[in-house]
Amino acid sequence: MIMYHQGKWKESADATVSIHDRGLVFGDGIYEVIRVYNGAPLQANEHMHRFFESAKGLSLPLPYNDIKDYLFIFQECLERNALTEGFLYVQLTRGEAPRSHVQPANPTPTFTVYTQPFTRPIHLHEEGIRTITHPDERWLRCHIKSLNLLPNTLARTKAEVAQAGEAILLRDNTVTEGSLSNVFMVIEGTLVTHPANTRILNGITRQTVLQLAETESLPISIRAASSDELFQASEVFITSTNMEIVPVNQIDQHVVGDGKPGPLTRRLQHSYEAYLGL
Repeated sequence: MIMYHQGKWKESADATVSIHDRGLVFGDGIYEVIRVYNGAPLQANEHMHRFFESAKGLSLPLPYNDIKDYLFIFQECLERNALTEGFLYVQLTRGEAPRSHVQPANPTPTFTVYTQPFTRPIHLHEEGIRTITHPDERWLRCHIKSLNLLPNTLARTKAEVAQAGEAILLRDNTVTEGSLSNVFMVIEGTLVTHPANTRILNGITRQTVLQLAETESLPISIRAASSDELFQASEVFITSTNMEIVPVNQIDQHVVGDGKPGPLTRRLQHSYEAYLGL
């Protein structure tokens, strides 16, 4: 695999970082995952706008200030790796510095882009998944797509051990999002999802699904739903860049609806596939 690392194209084995890199020592950095279909990155501009906002939130210097520079790198990365289906991973850390909790005054950021093959999880789209609930133990700036993912990985691993496909996170008895996804519920015929505030990451797929729902004149309520409402919902589904729209058939020991993907979920899946041109 050929990567873009610190301004140069390198084989992955030659792309190294210092043991003193703040991304390694403190998780001091940000990232984006951009889906690739038919050799083209999907919604790269939207992802990079969020990347810029995350960098701003952490006072993290950017390697380039023009989105066009990143798009050029992405396209060359895809071509060098002959990737037609998969994703681009984009990461920025504050770079190498002596270990200190105080951020360095003039850091040299570490910037990396690479590709990874990935195929659409169609079986999950068709069959749905089982999930668990888990306390939302993350920090209070979840709108920043930072490298600090330990609570997410702990929750997702607990789901894996339970033979579930995702962990739905609960904070103060409300549904926030999943360990790696956004959560939607259908409550009394209305599509409900958490507001895009500091308690969730405003997923790019989440935004697209809301736009599609609005286009189809579906009733939408952007609010924090309670855990009781989660278990009473007639339909539940999750969204993410890689997973797209995946129905939730079971939460803990509770079966959602009749245990099969619901009609509104199916409708949005079809709309999203049409949006992708698939």
